[in-house]
Amino acid sequence: MKTKASHNNNSNYKYTNRNYLDCDTIQIYWGGQQIVANACKPTSLMSQEDPVTARIVLVTCPDESVAKKLSRGLVEEKLAACVNVIHGLTSLYWWDGHIEEAAEQMLVVKTEDKHVREVTDYVNKNHGYEVPGVISIKIDKGSTKYLNWIKESVKD
Repeated sequence: MKTKASHNNNSNYKYTNRNYLDCDTIQIYWGGQQIVANACKPTSLMSQEDPVTARIVLVTCPDESVAKKLSRGLVEEKLAACVNVIHGLTSLYWWDGHIEEAAEQMLVVKTEDKHVREVTDYVNKNHGYEVPGVISIKIDKGSTKYLNWIKESVKD
């Protein structure tokens, strides 16, 4: 443990580095009052040592009814812990040799790696587009509590 102290006429401070907690504590005494501040690194984030198996699957939908139908089905089937629906997207893409522009909705599906194939299959069966836009993104870090909640909320 490292400690530094400094004194002047009306104040002094004590700086402590607690490496085992990955925190720094600063105690300041000013005019007879003690002020304590802690600065800790975000150790509650899963790191490379903790394998993260959660995934985000992005799905584009033509309208709100399809977005809600897919979202509810994925959560009811326990293929997703949560699905966020983002409204008001404009998509530009190549289709049949020319550029199309369409208003769409985006689903942000939180699931586990082992369910990405099932999520994709569910979307393909229930979507309506000839080629539904479904992509998976690996999550490398995040809140430990949230990532554990995702894992516990989907089927085994």
